[in-house]
Amino acid sequence: MTQTVFDFLDSLEGTPSVTSLGGEQTIYGSSSELVRDSRVVEVAVALCAEWTDLEDQAAAGALLIDAANTIPVLAVRDLYDVLLAAESALPQIASGLEGAFKARASRHGFERDTALEGWTRLALGHWTKGTLQLRGMLQVGSEAVDATEPLVRALGAACSMWDDAELLDALTALSTHDSLDADAAMELGFQKIATAAASVELEAVRLDLYDAMHWFDTACLEDRRRDATAFRAVVTGVAEQVSGQAIPDERFDVIADAVYEYLDGYRGVEPSWRGARAGTTSAWLDLLTQLRIAETDRWFDTGTTLRALARAFAAEQTMVLVVNPGMAEPAPQVGVRELVWPRIEEIAQGNASVVVHLQRWLKVSGEPTGSATRAAVEGLLGRLEEAPQKKALSGSLRLPDAIRGSFHLTDAAFSELERAAASEPSLVQVFEEIAIQSRSLNLAEDELLSSLLAQCEEHAERGIGAYRTELKVLLADVVRYTSYHLNVSQSPNRLPPWMVLGQPWPEEHELADDLNSKLVMAGRDSAVELPNVAGGRVDIALTFADRCTIYIEVKTVDKDRSDDELVVDFGAQAVQYAVTNIPVAILVVADYVPRKIRRDLTAAFHVVPLRLDSASRQHALVTVRLQANVEPPSATSKKRITRKKRVTPQT
Repeated sequence: MTQTVFDFLDSLEGTPSVTSLGGEQTIYGSSSELVRDSRVVEVAVALCAEWTDLEDQAAAGALLIDAANTIPVLAVRDLYDVLLAAESALPQIASGLEGAFKARASRHGFERDTALEGWTRLALGHWTKGTLQLRGMLQVGSEAVDATEPLVRALGAACSMWDDAELLDALTALSTHDSLDADAAMELGFQKIATAAASVELEAVRLDLYDAMHWFDTACLEDRRRDATAFRAVVTGVAEQVSGQAIPDERFDVIADAVYEYLDGYRGVEPSWRGARAGTTSAWLDLLTQLRIAETDRWFDTGTTLRALARAFAAEQTMVLVVNPGMAEPAPQVGVRELVWPRIEEIAQGNASVVVHLQRWLKVSGEPTGSATRAAVEGLLGRLEEAPQKKALSGSLRLPDAIRGSFHLTDAAFSELERAAASEPSLVQVFEEIAIQSRSLNLAEDELLSSLLAQCEEHAERGIGAYRTELKVLLADVVRYTSYHLNVSQSPNRLPPWMVLGQPWPEEHELADDLNSKLVMAGRDSAVELPNVAGGRVDIALTFADRCTIYIEVKTVDKDRSDDELVVDFGAQAVQYAVTNIPVAILVVADYVPRKIRRDLTAAFHVVPLRLDSASRQHALVTVRLQANVEPPSATSKKRITRKKRVTPQT
């Protein structure tokens, strides 16, 4: 009885070969049944591995294309992986393979999406006749209710390859999908990393990195993407380190653990076609390591500092921080140099002889010519020699005392401000403008503000480093507002509308309108009753350009409530408005409970951590109690002398 290829498949052990499957003719003789069997993947492995030695490549190609058209859905991805990696076979099967992808891309769900993924991979290798039809079908697929993970990978790769705004919109839309949100967010994070790396403007690099961190945050929400945890940790670490926020050892260990835990998942595993990005985490970790070495050493060991600075400066050329499939040349990374340069320059110029040190290192070091370290040091030396020298401090420059008073600066801080102005005289006008526009906090207010920021840093997930300035601006305004109304007389003649005494108590919008008007008059971009925020209307929304929006929820109470009870009653609502923004929310409560003694300014504020469910971020909730029904201090004093009415004696 003549044996078929199925007989050989049944007894197959080890890696399949054409011989172990009975030879070419045995394989081709069973092709009509084989192409509908999932075991055709084993046959494809053998044919593609021995392609150049096959006697009948046409028959082999026909079998592989038929299999791509008819193999069962559950095995289709394995077959695609084999065919798309077959460099020798692709020149002859690419056209037919594209046809198979087109046919199966018109179907539904996983079958459609794996075909679109395969088609995209074929296009990335420039094996397709065109891309317009593919792009159109990717966009259509993103709108399907049965979209699956392979479609997200395909869209991510397509957005990396082609500057196509519609595809990027399609990928962004999937970030709200119930089951694909984490996968889409991860791809969008990589898009922002690539955009940052390709930029030549420092501010654009920073903004794109912050956007990337936002998307990685989103991808981390349900712990489905270990790579998101790793990338979020290490990219955030680099961003903070280059902005002057030194990463302590404990934090660095956490970052390194996240990266290594992620990379451990790739050991002994054949990486997927998108798996090349995994290795970039170790490159980002290396960059962070070099920056920390330069920061922490600070010239105690000149050679160590020089090498670390040079390696960080050369990261653009020596570290693969971005992988862009389908591009013949490496992905552009000039933005990495722009990102690290300001901090490198600052550290370098902390040693006035840095150029001399670099020149001497090149002369006496044992690094061979052409080594990566030597090239990095040469590049850093060239950049420092080109950089304009900082202007010497002018002893004649004296900033106006009004600036010191407006900023409430110590002598040391004022000297530093003068030093900066001497180096860049144009800053004098900037300092004057800021002083004119600002009213500094008094000592108690300033201490409270520092405490509030420290508590928010402790409670908000990942800290407030990325938006500390914006939060400080808002909290300073709220502290001023609260301080003013603690002092204002509560006589009925000149009270603001929300402090009118007697029932019925003012409605919440009275306080919201008054607080918002003060924010607007302070120059803030603030609005009341903003719709479409977490599905509702938020009382006050304070927007800081395109960086972030901070939301304020306003409530009133006429029954005595502790701070914790206010959090229980209203905290969840306040925090929900921040679901798509920074993890800090403000709750302002007008307290109409009659009181003889008012809380002081510090006691009017209460900061707690609040996490609404285990999958969500932890927020910092700042509660502000505005006491609107308090007697004056004199009401607490008892009269010590009873004065009798003087009687005039009669004559």
